[in-house]
Amino acid sequence: MFGPMSKEEFEEMREYIYQRANSGESSENAITYFMEYHIIPYKPIIDDMKIFKRNGIDVHFTYGDDDWLDTDFSETKVSEELLEEGYNVDIITNSKHNIFMFNYQELILRLN
Repeated sequence: MFGPMSKEEFEEMREYIYQRANSGESSENAITYFMEYHIIPYKPIIDDMKIFKRNGIDVHFTYGDDDWLDTDFSETKVSEELLEEGYNVDIITNSKHNIFMFNYQELILRLN
């Protein structure tokens, strides 16, 4: 499953994710809306992060190695473009978007 979770912990995690994904302010709902109307900005992360870089604020990105968010819907990985722009990027192995569920051990090591 998702690591050494008890059945009770798994059910609590499942319920939490279900409730968050179905709430009105959920990013999953927003992304579905944007995709439905083809509202996908060009390189939104890189464009938005330039203000932080200009102001000397260090930004760090973490993606799973099979993360759906690590795409600009072309062949290019967003993480590769962020690295080229000089941002700190970690790729957590054996993980999809919810990296804490797939490889929390490596995530914790990288965050420390």
